[in-house]
Amino acid sequence: MTDLSIARLEENACICNLPSDYIAILKKHYSEVSGYFSEYHEMYYKCWPQIPREFGDRFTDPLPGLSRAATHALYIMIILAGVQRSQERYRELGYPEKMWREIMPDLYLHLQKVDDETLLHKSSIWWSFEILSIRTVQLGRLQFQTFKFNQPYSGYRNKTDGSVVLLSGEEFTADSQKISGYPAMNGQFASERITLPANQYEKFLEKGSDMLIIHIPAGEKLDISACRESLKRAKEFFGKHHPELDFKGFMCMSWLLDHRLQAYLGDDSNITKFQKLGLLYPFPNKSLEALDRVFGTRDISKLKPGNRLQSALLDILRKGEDLCEGGMFIDYNHF
Repeated sequence: MTDLSIARLEENACICNLPSDYIAILKKHYSEVSGYFSEYHEMYYKCWPQIPREFGDRFTDPLPGLSRAATHALYIMIILAGVQRSQERYRELGYPEKMWREIMPDLYLHLQKVDDETLLHKSSIWWSFEILSIRTVQLGRLQFQTFKFNQPYSGYRNKTDGSVVLLSGEEFTADSQKISGYPAMNGQFASERITLPANQYEKFLEKGSDMLIIHIPAGEKLDISACRESLKRAKEFFGKHHPELDFKGFMCMSWLLDHRLQAYLGDDSNITKFQKLGLLYPFPNKSLEALDRVFGTRDISKLKPGNRLQSALLDILRKGEDLCEGGMFIDYNHF
């Protein structure tokens, strides 16, 4: 395998904070997967820095002729082979190299050690490309992507005090005199319409508006001061490097934004504090990612809660309700 020597494999694995037992497994399968490396490396990076369409079809688990463990080792080697490519892209874009070093260890967080031989999380192939190609950048506690607003809501700002209202597209009306619709309130839309005087509000948010999507990496406490600092850094960074984009705010979609959690966790919870950074809007997307993150399993039959968050998740499920993601909009003007 001429494209990724053992020495470079170990070097890049260390840059990404892969532990020694992971590196040992990769080296164990190095010779076995060498005949596959060039083909799949070319497939992975052929559209660089764009994502190739074959991700869903060609990167199977396992590959014909390889065990599941060897397949995972091959894919991780291909991901690690892009570390220097990613570093060069940061330089080409004029992004600080410290940002590249800040996010490279996140590649490890997307690997899941299921057993002694299986290392790859199901989303690792796609998500790793997002990181390597700089579609996702890290600025302190949070990560960010540029995005076009795609929710069926409209945003209006009060011209006097700057307050923001999100209105549902359902039965929404607007004319020169008034704006009428159902406002988002703490993760749900109000059951009663409101009417706003058109001369006191300006429309600032609609489908296609420039946004920054927030991703919350695993592995650290959700410290609210660190999150605020990340948002400030993001506004400064993207304003400097992408002045052609007119960002309206931040978006986040996550199981951490399920509005029901506030009732369980209380106002002193970092999750509650994070939710209150912006406006929660309905995002009825069922998700079991919370179980993966909080318990490491989706089998709840024998689980016992050890803290408030675990109690909340189990209580929701045992009531027969679904775990869901929530959505949040944070006004750019706040930072």
